[in-house]
Amino acid sequence: MNTATSAAVRDEPDLAAPVEPLAAPAFSRGYRTYVLVALAVVGFMCAVDRVVISMFMEPIRKEFGLTDTQLGLMTGLAFAVLGGVASVPLARWADRGSRKWIISGSFFAWTLMTAASGMAASFVQMLAARVGVGIGEAGCIPATHSMLGDYYPRELRPRALAVHSAGTYLGMLGGMVSGGILVQTVGWRSGFIVLGLLGLV
Repeated sequence: MNTATSAAVRDEPDLAAPVEPLAAPAFSRGYRTYVLVALAVVGFMCAVDRVVISMFMEPIRKEFGLTDTQLGLMTGLAFAVLGGVASVPLARWADRGSRKWIISGSFFAWTLMTAASGMAASFVQMLAARVGVGIGEAGCIPATHSMLGDYYPRELRPRALAVHSAGTYLGMLGGMVSGGILVQTVGWRSGFIVLGLLGLV
């Protein structure tokens, strides 16, 4: 092999070499903290609106005369299955669109559906409202995790995701406590409306 050929071989890129991941853009510590707190609040409200219905089930059952199967559909199958199916295209949209607006739109959608749950006049309307809550929340979670991945470098991502997860678990606790208080003080219908309006604010 002559010198010219050797130089050409050295200049060719090594296609087998591992590709270095792109580093997260540099953001100030204060701005990263602001984004993390905002997304943790979103996770908190997401969990509240998801679990609060468990505290409202008995009065809802009595008002609509629901069976255990209907309650299971309303609180589990329809919510989880349809929300899970919707999460795939919504996650793909988050790869291409503005995650900030996806999170905001999802937040608006599920809090609106939470308020609509308090105005349901039948089991079918309640079921549709809960499906709306599930689909709205399905659009928020992938975009939130993707955004945290961009704002935090690799060595800080576990801590950021832990804070976000803590907000979600606190939201589950908050949903149980606030649901119990609301159902005893204002009733399940007003309870849904109060939580929906709180989320919109």
